[in-house]
Amino acid sequence: KQCCIEGTRLNIDKCLDIVKDKFYHNPEITFEQVNRSIGEGQNQKNLNGSVCLSLAEGVMHDVFVSSIVGGGHVFLQQPYHPTFFALERLDQCMTKTYTQFTCPQVPQPVVVNSVCVAPCEGGWYRCQVVAYDNDTGVVDIKYLDYGGYHSLPASDLRQIRTDFLSLPFQAIECYLANINPTDDENISAFVLEELISQQVVQARMIGTNEQGVPM
Repeated sequence: KQCCIEGTRLNIDKCLDIVKDKFYHNPEITFEQVNRSIGEGQNQKNLNGSVCLSLAEGVMHDVFVSSIVGGGHVFLQQPYHPTFFALERLDQCMTKTYTQFTCPQVPQPVVVNSVCVAPCEGGWYRCQVVAYDNDTGVVDIKYLDYGGYHSLPASDLRQIRTDFLSLPFQAIECYLANINPTDDENISAFVLEELISQQVVQARMIGTNEQGVPM
């Protein structure tokens, strides 16, 4: 028989410790993870103490497209994942904290791949720095819970509190397999949005590209 444990990484580890103690004298029981997909170690990389969610290869997942970069490039959320319900509460706490209190800026020069907090449409959200221009002081960031890319002055970024890293990053960056849009005006992105906007759809990961991004 197989047992499925869901939850945050911390709670899963605690549960495994309890179960291992109970079955300590049963050597025939293994605690090997059997649903780890190829490349999962890359997809679930640790960023400043928090884990990025991933998709299990070959399994159908209920997903919500939270951001469309292009006709073949999207970010997904898993609305039925056990950690997803806590995202709204996290957003509220972060917006209140970074709006009402003076929080330290990110030191410059900004370190690429560092995780911090950025303002967007009245809220504050977790992000990762993907590029930094030392001459202009502008950074390119990727939003880690909702997806999408944005450029803004590095002075707008704020350091992230440790407790705001406990929830796994919810957005999963993906490319649509066997689709390579060639439209210059990104019309395919608008078509895709019309097809799946505000809907929970099913997706299956069939592998990763050369950069390790799921397809």
